[in-house]
Amino acid sequence: MNNGFSEFQREEDFENNQQVAPSYSAHGPAAIPFVSLNKNQKRKYPSWDKSFKKLVDFKKINGHTNVPQQFGPLGVWVSTQRTHCRLLKEGKYSTLTIDRREKLESIGFAFIRQPPDTALNWDQQFQDLVDFKKIYGHTNVLIRYGPLGLWGSRQRVQHRLLKEGKKSSLTSDRCEKLENIGFEFKCRRSSEYSSWDQRFRELLDFKKINGHPNVPRSFGPLGLWGSHQQVQYYLLKEGKKSSLTSDRCEKLENIGFEFKCRRSSEYSSWDQRFQELLDFKKINGHPNVPRSFGPLGLWGSHQRVQHRLLKEGKKSSLTSDRCEKLENIGFEFKCWYTNEYSTWDQRFQELLDFKKINGYTNVPRTFGRLGQWVCYQRKKYRILKEGKAKGGRHLPLTSDECKKLENIGFAFVSPPTSAHWDQHWDQRFRELQDFKKINGHTNVPKKSEPLWSWVNYQRTKYRTSKERKLKGGIDSSFTSNEFKKLENIGFAFVSPRASTYARGDHHWDHRFRELQDFKKINGHTNVPSKIKPLGRWVRTQRGAFRLFKAGKPSPLTSARREKLESIGFSFIVRYW
Repeated sequence: MNNGFSEFQREEDFENNQQVAPSYSAHGPAAIPFVSLNKNQKRKYPSWDKSFKKLVDFKKINGHTNVPQQFGPLGVWVSTQRTHCRLLKEGKYSTLTIDRREKLESIGFAFIRQPPDTALNWDQQFQDLVDFKKIYGHTNVLIRYGPLGLWGSRQRVQHRLLKEGKKSSLTSDRCEKLENIGFEFKCRRSSEYSSWDQRFRELLDFKKINGHPNVPRSFGPLGLWGSHQQVQYYLLKEGKKSSLTSDRCEKLENIGFEFKCRRSSEYSSWDQRFQELLDFKKINGHPNVPRSFGPLGLWGSHQRVQHRLLKEGKKSSLTSDRCEKLENIGFEFKCWYTNEYSTWDQRFQELLDFKKINGYTNVPRTFGRLGQWVCYQRKKYRILKEGKAKGGRHLPLTSDECKKLENIGFAFVSPPTSAHWDQHWDQRFRELQDFKKINGHTNVPKKSEPLWSWVNYQRTKYRTSKERKLKGGIDSSFTSNEFKKLENIGFAFVSPRASTYARGDHHWDHRFRELQDFKKINGHTNVPSKIKPLGRWVRTQRGAFRLFKAGKPSPLTSARREKLESIGFSFIVRYW
């Protein structure tokens, strides 16, 4: 059976209650519902006339009716018309009626697909190439540039056939036209001449911004290009075949490009990280960046490792000049832990900031690293009072640290639930009310810290409260006042599922509107999974429908099901 599958073919085959074959879109086999429709049932596919109208519109824009098969549903439909014309001529069954054939002939439709290099098509593509040159300054279109790139690649193939004396669609006139605009018939890679100059200009821009041309490998296409030049340089030095000519090599050397492949800890990147460390010192008052502080923290840790190797007389990337630079800004080569001096001052400053915002210093343990640090200070204080050091594993709180904490009213003994905890609860509750006014719901996302942690803690308290009541115990985790306040603003005590359909009616309606727009453009609701997030949502609705049919709990309500059915949504899709 023919792979092409047109809209009118669906109509007539459905009316005859016949099975139909799959269609093929630009992205591969399209999912077409395998159903049998009754005569009274509403058709769910655009008619032949609608597709014909689209073809007329295509001709108005492009000047011809040769729609490529990769052009989505219209391209597949055009291919199907040609197939059925051939079947009609062979005396076989065809759905192409005389009226439809006359309509297609009236707009100059070519039932036999024209070769890609017909005079009209070639001149049009040539004009596109001229326009491309005006914009980019060259004619070497990459093959990934779409139809124009494929056309350019085809001209190179035809030129090679012409040179070999074989049959070729590239005439001498066409060849002369291409040569006049500087078209290169030699197939070039992305690292070759035309693209090389473009990348070189990007490298010059990089140097203007960063002060050096040694772009790291991780810097996207330009970084990969720079790495490729270093590889080609080594091949050139070894006398092997290389795309790096002496002229290119001289150009790179003139701007200070280093052909030696450098790691992230080498010179160019080292100065950049050192500058970041100076900025860190200006903000934090010290250069002892913790290891957990992203790439800069890892770099700082790496300098300590290299310093130890240097002291042991082993091979190290840390030179004496670099070592002196780090010492001049007060960088400490001894590896500091979170409970050491430099980080203590940093955490103390965070505690001061916390007090300015909240009015107290009793940070909850769940409040990230600051909460854990506060808990650890209380532990160190107990060690100080007991006169023990637990075998040296945990050092006691020093007198200076103790005075600093006392001066800001730090409570060394964790207080029970009291007035300041009520104040903290009310403050977070007000934040939750503000969040609801803006977003229309109380499901705080994880990125909204610390409100997200507080919301999760309320849900945990609610769950604990229910468990205690079931066991007949006394619940003290949730006060009646807190529960009423949360209930009044519609707080969801049970965290909503992370699946797509469980995000609320507003989210479902939003996706449904997207599906309606998709149908208006494409004429059907069979969204491919690769079109995210709509394709994933469509697949989820079908999964929910299967649960409904199996008699299991399903998020697909009757109202939602009716909405989907009203636009001709196919709940069951079969693949071939």
